[in-house]
Amino acid sequence: MDLMYCVPLLILGILFQQIAPECQYPSQLKGEWVTSDRGKWTFVNETIVRGITVDMPGLRTLDFFCIDQVGSTYLLQAVQFINIFEKITRFFACWNVTEISEDVFKYYSETEYDVFLAENIFGTVDYIATLEEACNRRTKPTSSKTFNIIARKTSLESGMAARKCSMDLRDVFKNVTFMRNGAVCDNVTMDGYRDDRKLMFASHLTMNGCSSVVLSGEYSCLYHVESEGTTFVSVWHNESYSFSCIAYRKEGDIIYATWTMMFCSANLSEDDPNYYRRDTSLETEIIFSGSEYAGMIYFAF
Repeated sequence: MDLMYCVPLLILGILFQQIAPECQYPSQLKGEWVTSDRGKWTFVNETIVRGITVDMPGLRTLDFFCIDQVGSTYLLQAVQFINIFEKITRFFACWNVTEISEDVFKYYSETEYDVFLAENIFGTVDYIATLEEACNRRTKPTSSKTFNIIARKTSLESGMAARKCSMDLRDVFKNVTFMRNGAVCDNVTMDGYRDDRKLMFASHLTMNGCSSVVLSGEYSCLYHVESEGTTFVSVWHNESYSFSCIAYRKEGDIIYATWTMMFCSANLSEDDPNYYRRDTSLETEIIFSGSEYAGMIYFAF
């Protein structure tokens, strides 16, 4: 008789663990959000997020529910799984999430890149991973140097998510030259002074094939941080609905920087969580000169 009652209790315990996890996303993370690297997400509630873009074989999106948490580190389990010969393969991710404002968060992966899954995903067969297992990066990145952005969709589109740009960029540059993959394009200006939350690029001549190299239009600053002499700035371009990152270092009156698509990364080593997903072919060097306020500045976007 006792055994008959034990079996249902065990089943109930497993179900309870899955639908009532011991962690919750920050309460502000509800509704539709846009990320710098993984598309549009929907936080259904404080435990479930849907629509995370992945590059895994046979899978393009995953939905996750939160199953464990230590401080700002969250262990997520995918709703989707694979059943091969009655062996259940489950997928887990470990994220460190930090609030910047009520409209903007930053995060980075604490899960090692898996060459077979082609993602920062931890897989298990027939068991639930622990936080210690899934948060398995050999070198923990610092969120100040390497981060992705999660921004509220409506606030991005309305401009409410924008914050003040870094001080060095709040200037007017009359002569801007872009360089990428051997192409050199000039006669561009950048105004970061008129609106200290935006970087406004304008071309004054026919681009002669440079349109794919030159940044154009308005870029809203979302977040910036200085770490060990390098400033990282995440920006949003509403026209192309995309994120970019400016990482620059100032030496005297000259600033050296790197512009990359999507996310901010500290370096190109395998210790960087974004190492396998960064497209270096789109990085652009830019020289800013003719400053009205700070003299000559050199950028490598």
